[in-house]
Amino acid sequence: MKLVRSGLGTVDEQLGGGFLRPSSSILLSDSPTEKRMFAENFLAAGVKGNESCVYIDFHRAPSLARSHFKKYGVPEESSLVIVDAASSQAMIPSSERYVIKDVTDMMDIRRVVQDAFEEHRPKRVIVDSLEFLVDRFPHEEALKFWEFVNDLSTENNSVFFTLVTDWTLERRELASLKDGADTVLEFRTERMGSILLNLVRVSEIRKVEIENSKWVPFRFEDLTGVVTYTPRILVIGSKDSRKEDFISSLCSRSIVDGEGHLSEGRDRRTIDVSDIETEVLGVPGKESFSATLRLFSREMSGVFLVLNSSSLEDIENGRRIVESDFGRVPLVVIANRQQIDGAFSEDEIRRRMKLSEDVPIIPFDEPGDGKASEALQSLLKLPDDG
Repeated sequence: MKLVRSGLGTVDEQLGGGFLRPSSSILLSDSPTEKRMFAENFLAAGVKGNESCVYIDFHRAPSLARSHFKKYGVPEESSLVIVDAASSQAMIPSSERYVIKDVTDMMDIRRVVQDAFEEHRPKRVIVDSLEFLVDRFPHEEALKFWEFVNDLSTENNSVFFTLVTDWTLERRELASLKDGADTVLEFRTERMGSILLNLVRVSEIRKVEIENSKWVPFRFEDLTGVVTYTPRILVIGSKDSRKEDFISSLCSRSIVDGEGHLSEGRDRRTIDVSDIETEVLGVPGKESFSATLRLFSREMSGVFLVLNSSSLEDIENGRRIVESDFGRVPLVVIANRQQIDGAFSEDEIRRRMKLSEDVPIIPFDEPGDGKASEALQSLLKLPDDG
């Protein structure tokens, strides 16, 4: 059986190379998320690859759906087939070939969908979404419609996606739906520091055990479509601040460049935050900090500023950095070397740096003292594991 790539390399790795053809996949979340974005991206790739594709849309007027696909580089006059179940609900005329005139009549829904399959034999199919039917029909009837489309997809050698919000189904119904699908992809949306993450992971593959599948952040870019990225945390500090001790305490996995070494004064490591691989970047000074913040501004979750608490010069340099434009990126100050005689207190550091009360100052003396974990929780507003 041929493998069809999802469009996101990290997800394809979790799938073992891609989706089987034919196969059915459940795109599942427990709240409204951007799973539609993932489905649209997959369908747009098929259209651009000259595959016949069908989008069964119960929620949006076709003009709105086609305008969305245009952002993926799919022209409005493309071969994309939209089964229009929205126009009749708004009592507006439709220019689509396949129109469900009565969304309360399951026979009408099935007839229009079957006509689209018979005339176009699609290779990629989306149902958006199952909860629309669950809200309007007995659950058993809605699930039988899913089986109906799944059978049509199998006969046509299609890759079939269904969007589902899990709270709309009873537990046994959801379990039955999962059992009938080849793959389950989970979606969630959460905030990590300054950025809102859209996340996806492969949680189930039929007859294959999946362990420790990490969440993959993704976002939309015009014409490019959906892309993955890595959330980043920036650590800035002078050589005297011993920021390397803080970074080592925060995370242990190093990343080196293509030649096997790092630039002087820089450090790159990774840490798992809520099963999301996050990169930690250490930079030595204000110029490096500004350039890195500009480069990764859309992916920067937060900044640690590490200070030598016994150095007035270090604290003054820290003040100048804080006065630069952080935007909305959260900041936590790490007061290192607090054990040295003559080190400035947290209150004195706050006064000299003119820090507002909402900027945490975390004392840090030795790796392994638990302060790095406390600082991470403070930066990203994570729950305390203790």
